[in-house]
Amino acid sequence: MSFVPVISLSPARASQEISDEMRAACLRNGFFQITEFNHILSSELLSRTLSASKAFFDLPLDVKSALFKENHICGGYEPYKAMNLDPGDKSGYGHNEGYSVASSGYPTAWPAEQILPGFRATMEEYFTAVNRLAGVVSGYLALGLDLSPDFFGDFFHGQLAHIKLAHYYRPEHSQGDEGSVGVAPHTDWGAITILLQDSVGGLEVFDQDSLRWIKVSARPNTLVVNLGDLLARWTNDRYKSTRHRVTSPPQGIHRYSIPFFSQGHPDYVVQVINSCIRPGEVAKYNPIRAEEYFKLKFESTYSIPALIARDP
Repeated sequence: MSFVPVISLSPARASQEISDEMRAACLRNGFFQITEFNHILSSELLSRTLSASKAFFDLPLDVKSALFKENHICGGYEPYKAMNLDPGDKSGYGHNEGYSVASSGYPTAWPAEQILPGFRATMEEYFTAVNRLAGVVSGYLALGLDLSPDFFGDFFHGQLAHIKLAHYYRPEHSQGDEGSVGVAPHTDWGAITILLQDSVGGLEVFDQDSLRWIKVSARPNTLVVNLGDLLARWTNDRYKSTRHRVTSPPQGIHRYSIPFFSQGHPDYVVQVINSCIRPGEVAKYNPIRAEEYFKLKFESTYSIPALIARDP
């Protein structure tokens, strides 16, 4: 089995076959790629969404900065080097800028239509489609745990998901490894992450067996899926949430990616699934509300000085 296998979601395949492949990946490292999902999310929409992301980051800095992301729930602009996913490492601030789109019903600071025509419509269309795809994937994950396919349904209904447009580049005149950290090594916070990326690449996953970083190829019309800490917690660590990182592209090259983060309904209480507790084991984690968990993670990750300065 490949370290990060490619799994077809073709409607012609049996659900159990797809579920078995996902289960094997989740037990190993929680990473896999999916393809043949055009019946849920079209390749045309993937391409259009990436193009809209690039157009946003091409806007002048003062325009982007006026769309500042105020807190962990809302959407908006995140300045260059505002985020450090390895708080213990002061050099871990990623060389990227971002823009988040919040769930429906939560505020997002949108650019005016006359500034970026069609941007909001494209992002909302993509959000709806990828959110639906996350629900489909969750059904296969549930089957892999011998649960009903709708087991995670209440968690996903009205959830605090968001998509994050990310733009990676090295500082001007950087030399050697300077600016090589696109995103520091980390695990994701939530349940499921679905990553759309361009052809530049840069995602690497840590292999605990070989103690090496493994590059994940950027494939056309393919999305990367990984499990977050919350789902690992939910399964008493039977399903894995694995450290990964992003290396910045070479000087003069720009990388664009759009992860979708599934954080769950804010009031949903996540507690260890009984069937995931093996004989002789106990639940490793106490129950926790999804929003409480997300807020704690957010506040430990973002640089307050960078957010105040709003300046790359």
